[in-house]
Amino acid sequence: MPLGLGTTISSSDTVSTSVQKNLSPSYANTKSLELDGVGDYFHAGFDKAEKQAFFRDSFTISFWGKFNFTNNGWYAFGFQPSGTSTVLRVLALSLGQPFKSWYIDGSFNGQGWNTGFIGTTSNHTGDKLSWIHLALVIEKGSSSSDNNKFFLYENGLVVNTGGTNAATNADMTASGFASDPDIAFGAVHSTGSGTLNAADMRVDEVAFFDTALNASAIAGIYNSGNTFDLRQGGPGYSNQNDLIRYYRLEDNLTDTQGNSDGGTEGDPVFSSDTPDS
Repeated sequence: MPLGLGTTISSSDTVSTSVQKNLSPSYANTKSLELDGVGDYFHAGFDKAEKQAFFRDSFTISFWGKFNFTNNGWYAFGFQPSGTSTVLRVLALSLGQPFKSWYIDGSFNGQGWNTGFIGTTSNHTGDKLSWIHLALVIEKGSSSSDNNKFFLYENGLVVNTGGTNAATNADMTASGFASDPDIAFGAVHSTGSGTLNAADMRVDEVAFFDTALNASAIAGIYNSGNTFDLRQGGPGYSNQNDLIRYYRLEDNLTDTQGNSDGGTEGDPVFSSDTPDS
């Protein structure tokens, strides 16, 4: 699809390869996707049934972002069907510059994960000054008396953790996904309302795991600020078999796991700015 580059991309497009330190010879991170904070977003290609299956159990969402922190009140990612209590949103809010706080809102059929402010590991300022790795981990309770646990990681360090009301498989009925918005990065995709609180940001290396990754795995993915191929293991990270979606955004929207390629709205463009550049 056109991405404002004067070319059309498809899942069959190939990328150049080069050897980088501590990376496999076939891996090179040369591109990210730039979203303008107006109407652009990237969506991950989940349909209703796939979202229901993914969110019924423990999961992890991992990605790199480079954000415009001079703006306030934008969503890094999320979705929100209209007319239901199903929602997943991660919002960045100012608590008095230069401090920023992440705000997680997650609920399915009235069963919440967490709603509240979560601190940051550092003060964030400026317009896309540095890349940040974010990972949201939800460890599902096995029963209504066994609370869910949430973990938000920033640059390999847990920002906060806690327990919330349990949402068991029985709570996760298909009706919660009836209006079927996709999971978006750079905004919340809301059925009937389009995009909400769009973010001026770049996004790269978007990964979905069907398990709750532990702290060692998240630190391994962060890798001191250096990306690597998540389809292969590395120090602290051995969850390549739990990786169900992986969008490298190398001049294409390909899901390297072969499930469903992503898509875009608005007019995003590819950028040569990556965490490794």
